[in-house]
Amino acid sequence: MSFGTDKIISVANMYYKEDTSKSDDDYMRTYNVMRLGDIAFEGNKSKNYAHGRFVENTIGDGIVSHVFDVFRPISEYDLLFWKYLINYEGVMGKIMVRCTKASTMMTNLVANDFLKESIAVPCIEEQRKIGAFLEQLDNLITLHQRNNYTQLTYYPISWEQRKVSELCSISTGKSNTQDKVEDGEYPFYVRSPIIERSTKYLYDEEAVLTVGDGVGTGKVFHYVNGKYDLHQRCYRMYDFTDELNAHYFYHTFSKLFYKRVMAMTAKTSVDSVRLEMITDMEIPCPNIKEQEKIGAYFDNLDNLITLHQRKPFFHFYYINFFWEQRKLGDMMNVTSVKRIHQSDWTDSGIRFLRARDIVAAAKGEEPTDLLYISKEKYEEYSALSGKVAIDDLLVTGVGTIGIPYLISNSEPLYFKDGNIIWFQNCGKINGKFFYYSFTGEQIQSFVKDSAGIGTVGTYTIESGKKTPILLPGIEEQRKLGAFFTDLDNLITLHQRKSLY
Repeated sequence: MSFGTDKIISVANMYYKEDTSKSDDDYMRTYNVMRLGDIAFEGNKSKNYAHGRFVENTIGDGIVSHVFDVFRPISEYDLLFWKYLINYEGVMGKIMVRCTKASTMMTNLVANDFLKESIAVPCIEEQRKIGAFLEQLDNLITLHQRNNYTQLTYYPISWEQRKVSELCSISTGKSNTQDKVEDGEYPFYVRSPIIERSTKYLYDEEAVLTVGDGVGTGKVFHYVNGKYDLHQRCYRMYDFTDELNAHYFYHTFSKLFYKRVMAMTAKTSVDSVRLEMITDMEIPCPNIKEQEKIGAYFDNLDNLITLHQRKPFFHFYYINFFWEQRKLGDMMNVTSVKRIHQSDWTDSGIRFLRARDIVAAAKGEEPTDLLYISKEKYEEYSALSGKVAIDDLLVTGVGTIGIPYLISNSEPLYFKDGNIIWFQNCGKINGKFFYYSFTGEQIQSFVKDSAGIGTVGTYTIESGKKTPILLPGIEEQRKLGAFFTDLDNLITLHQRKSLY
């Protein structure tokens, strides 16, 4: 025997489970070998898997009971991608209907029918990216469910409070804004979140940076490890002692510093940072091993957030393959509203949206110059144009085009004609799915292409009518919309909630 009882694999739970009751050699020879990357069919029905499911071996070579059919890949594949794909009921469920037959307790797979099925998959490189993304997402959700650090509202009393000046050196840069060069070799950190470029570098080190004045005071932070240029009104914290992990310090400092500077000013905003705001600031310091784990966790979370923002699920070919493509103009009315003149704007009443208000909302910001119209004007003009309804979508048509705004409640609202395109959904598409679809690559590419090559691109009502969208069934829309909402909430929790 090549495998002993210590290599018996539990297909349902995917772990090695020694079964000493089946130690007879003759019986053991009836077991099927299951190599790493092989898949087996497990026929137990459940609320998540109506016809059974496939399970991929992700733990290593072993053996499984002869009751399980085992399939081995014959072409290059990504282990993680297939682990998730074969458990995706939206794809595999339809195949299972055609390839299984019911029995008393479970379903049985008809292997010959299964092997005749086809499925759309991306190239191997995209498989790797998708598999890695989903694995990170699973890890994030697991950590979140276990009351990870993002949920803590306190830090352990055993963590010592230390002044920043005791743990690193602090100084400012020397360069000016006019030193930036568009194609410079080195990153140039200035008084904004935007990283400029420079032809020179001032420092070659591991450091944490923050702005010293301007609108980003207390809000803009960078971690850097290498050569960089630095503005004279930006602070650098560097030369960390052996008692402080730079990654931990970056995440801790960036979460706590704004509260500190706000507590040290009598104004509602902070004009500038004084050196003592940093030097005398106390931060909680667990032991260095704990710091390394916390720093690595938040680094991974930041990477996951970036990946989610750049490549959402709507790009995945294996999902899109089974979805129907429609033009929005064939499904709903695409229009705008009757024009409100500037003389009708007021300081209170019914909220009046401009394109830049929608852009600000997409960034999680609140405009300082909110506009309104009177209730009388709202009723007068709405009688001609109609009123927005829940799950309608407003999309910017000028400036930063293609930014969606989902109507999520029944509060009255009016908006600037021509600058904003109104998709009157009327329940045709799940609202959250509609919103996230608009942020995906397919629609965003169409918006940019339809804007033309002029100096000022626009997204028009006619372009809105021609906009393509990929649609699964309404229940799948609901689940996907809910998933992305939950993920966004989790991201917001990480970005807004302080470390402790």
